[in-house]
Amino acid sequence: MIPRLPEKEISQALQSSKLVLVSGPKRAGKELLIDKILTENNVIADIVDCGIKSERSTISEILKSTTSDLIVLNDAEHIADLQTYIDLALSGSIKPTLL
Repeated sequence: MIPRLPEKEISQALQSSKLVLVSGPKRAGKELLIDKILTENNVIADIVDCGIKSERSTISEILKSTTSDLIVLNDAEHIADLQTYIDLALSGSIKPTLL
């Protein structure tokens, strides 16, 4: 894998932020980058593919029941009430960090 500048910044943000956004064009390697960072930092996360409707519908339940410190929302643009989840994360109303 080619070393990427944001890798260090994402790792640092995960330690200090409740919400981390990774954006870029399709097939640019965002998921690979996130997987690599999580693996290197021994982070266990719940991962939701929001591009799949059945997975999208489980987000509220995951937020209520997870013991993970991190929830990865892939393709989050498909979430109709994304702003609600952002507000919950930033207000501290939910325990996990959203990525």
